[in-house]
Amino acid sequence: MVAWNSRKKWTPQNSLTDQPTAPIGKTLTTGLFGFMGAILIQIVAMNVEYLLFKMPVVSENTEVLLDLTNRYPFFIFNIIIFAPVMEEFVFRKAIVTHLVDAIGIVGAATISALIFAIAHNDGHYLVYGSLGLWFSFLYYRTRNIATPMIAHALMNAVSALPILSQLIS
Repeated sequence: MVAWNSRKKWTPQNSLTDQPTAPIGKTLTTGLFGFMGAILIQIVAMNVEYLLFKMPVVSENTEVLLDLTNRYPFFIFNIIIFAPVMEEFVFRKAIVTHLVDAIGIVGAATISALIFAIAHNDGHYLVYGSLGLWFSFLYYRTRNIATPMIAHALMNAVSALPILSQLIS
């Protein structure tokens, strides 16, 4: 089984994957700047949702996750590491990579972002959709899935700062 898996090629060859990925330095730097962009996008999108639709600026999804972390402190690893890694593999690496040649990067990123927003299931479609587009851009820019993973993980860590500060003290 292990030998079979090591021979299996899981990433399709296409216009996105045929180009080399960014070196580690550019990946890390772009991930860090991507995190700052994600925070800005989140702030702007939440304010637009509030102004246009009177949506609360607090995410119900985030509140549930933070409550779980209060009760089960090791859940913080899910928020900061496991969820961003899994979501980036699913929404960017799998969906964007598989659709890019069929419908172009804009179409692939849009579909990925829409599914990402719906999957978060708390009504903040503009916030999650905008973030999904941003993370797709980061992936496309560096051709390295680690870039949006870094940005996403850091953004989630900032969201979890109140819990992190309680766990540390």
